[in-house]
Amino acid sequence: MSLTKQQLLDADLGDPKTYRITRDGDRDIQCKGWEIGTGSTYDAMRSTTRWTTVTIYLTTGGNLVTQRGSITQWQGEDDHYAAAIHREPADALAWLVADGGDYLGPASKEAWEEACTTVPALEDHDTELVD
Repeated sequence: MSLTKQQLLDADLGDPKTYRITRDGDRDIQCKGWEIGTGSTYDAMRSTTRWTTVTIYLTTGGNLVTQRGSITQWQGEDDHYAAAIHREPADALAWLVADGGDYLGPASKEAWEEACTTVPALEDHDTELVD
């Protein structure tokens, strides 16, 4: 189901901010909008040294931007980032699933659920409806 720009922007999100979204192997993405969902596999209680972060943004133009960061504290290893721009919510969800190896990983699921709660127009994309 395609959502209109106005449906996405009807959420009361406050003033938009400008973001620079890092991605490896391509130009970074710059957009004006809102951070609407975040998720992480970081666990401070377990002294995590590698973890994943996922952030979802809504742009003032009504697009969604997804970013996944693979973060490491191991010496000699670098952090890695992937990001993409999506015109449709279903495309953003499909990117998160594909990025996770054909399943919605815990950080992606956390970020997606928060985004669907933050932006009422995404509510129908939160769960898979079966009749």
